[in-house]
Amino acid sequence: MAKRDDPQFRIRLPADLKKKIEESAKASGRSLNTEIEQRLDFTFNVLREGVTSNLKYVDQEVAIAKKELRVAEAAYEDAINSNADSVEKAIARYEVKRALENLKISKCMQSEMLSVMIKGAYQSTLPDGYKSIFKDILEDDEK
Repeated sequence: MAKRDDPQFRIRLPADLKKKIEESAKASGRSLNTEIEQRLDFTFNVLREGVTSNLKYVDQEVAIAKKELRVAEAAYEDAINSNADSVEKAIARYEVKRALENLKISKCMQSEMLSVMIKGAYQSTLPDGYKSIFKDILEDDEK
């Protein structure tokens, strides 16, 4: 909560947004200042934690999909190099295709999530390690 000696910050808001903030402050029993302060704090702290968590989850999904693809490719190669029957080879080939599709989906999720965050209001809350990825995506979108 802000103290009386904290710096003041004047801001111009659209009337409908000001009304929403006032209504929210009244409903939660907070002052207008405290409502704005808590909402800003939320965007810088809670959203950053959520974004980081979601990015880690998607990154883990991509890593798992890559591992599954390596395993499927090795099994397929074993089936080809051994005297496996056509059914075993077909199953191994199917597993490679399935693993490739899973990897493609995981990478698509990762790319889409990053793209949405880049274009949204969350750019400043993202972990530093992702900023270069965002820059690359933005440059691709401009082309």
